[in-house]
Amino acid sequence: MYQRNFLPFFLIAPVPQVPLLVAVGTPNAVALLLYIFGAILSVLAFGATIHAVIQQQLGRSVNVGESYKRAWQSSVPLIIAGIIVALALMASAILMFIMVGIPLFIYILVVWYFYMPPIMLEGKSPTAALRRSRELVRGSWWRVFGIVVVFVLISIGLSVVSLIPTSILTFLIPVLGDIFSVGVQALIFPVTAVAATLVYLDLRIRKEGYTLGEMASEIDR
Repeated sequence: MYQRNFLPFFLIAPVPQVPLLVAVGTPNAVALLLYIFGAILSVLAFGATIHAVIQQQLGRSVNVGESYKRAWQSSVPLIIAGIIVALALMASAILMFIMVGIPLFIYILVVWYFYMPPIMLEGKSPTAALRRSRELVRGSWWRVFGIVVVFVLISIGLSVVSLIPTSILTFLIPVLGDIFSVGVQALIFPVTAVAATLVYLDLRIRKEGYTLGEMASEIDR
């Protein structure tokens, strides 16, 4: 029987930070280019980790190259969905200056938290993946909210710790500081992808009686 108890570990918001414009020739052009590179790398790492987690749950050997290949094949919908979530969170953050902003930000963060696994596993389009995430969270909102709070705090802590070496490198050699920052984010994202995937699977098992056979059928499509 498929195990039902998945433990959420290092869960943070899976939202790739994708800048909308790179002004090449400005003093920050290199940093912005690295920012875009980091966002793409994070998306691929997140998607590849989701694929690897599914393979591991099926008792199969994990092939890193194959996982990244699958992530690359799904990179466009992953990026589009990530941009939608990021823009929605940015808009709600702006609204924090009025009463509706804070609850709206939290609501969006929770209900759209699991948009990446449906793209990687179920082959959903960006908008369908967002709807899928909302459907899975429905009825378990407070449980998911508690998980998100715990691991957002953990991710903030990890980011704060990384600020010290990042600041030192940025002061000495700015480009190295940017590269280090990108590397830190690329390392954090796969860890959070494991947690997000496990909680996503747990929600499907609880709500839909999801089985290993269905999982294998979806990942082998």
